[in-house]
Amino acid sequence: MDIRHRSFAWKATVCSIIATLMVLSAGLAVWRQAATDYKSRPTFFDVTIGDIIIPVEIADTQETLEKGLSGRFHLPKKQGMLFIFPTPDTYAFWMPNMNFPIDLIWINEEGLVVGFEQSMQPEKDLKHPHYYKAPVPIQYVVEVNAGFVKKYGIAVGQEVILPDTSTGHRAFF
Repeated sequence: MDIRHRSFAWKATVCSIIATLMVLSAGLAVWRQAATDYKSRPTFFDVTIGDIIIPVEIADTQETLEKGLSGRFHLPKKQGMLFIFPTPDTYAFWMPNMNFPIDLIWINEEGLVVGFEQSMQPEKDLKHPHYYKAPVPIQYVVEVNAGFVKKYGIAVGQEVILPDTSTGHRAFF
């Protein structure tokens, strides 16, 4: 083997090693992103109203209670978000940065539907926003796609089974 052939073989080996490292590096980056995406996926719990089971994300921190579904472009059918407030009160909601209409179900601390808002539209006038206020003190709110309340016959007085978010089991009222 002459010197030129050895030099070519050495360069080919180095290029092969570099290409392999690049592929492994790219694979690691994809794996890391997938692991991060998995960790940031919301955890779903079931809320049951009558015989309707609604998988919900939980909003129970100051940040998640304030943000809610704002900024999202859609909500999958028959899913929702459960707002859990620390104490019962007549909380108010508005629709800033919303991209789709929703229904809102007010639930008191005993786990009963005490009212609802239907087809709440995204807020267009941020200087003069429209607020939706609970009719009586509530501790929970479920936000679902517009039309959900009518489609599934949600009614005042219905019992609600809420999740025990600390264990993932159902909490019965």
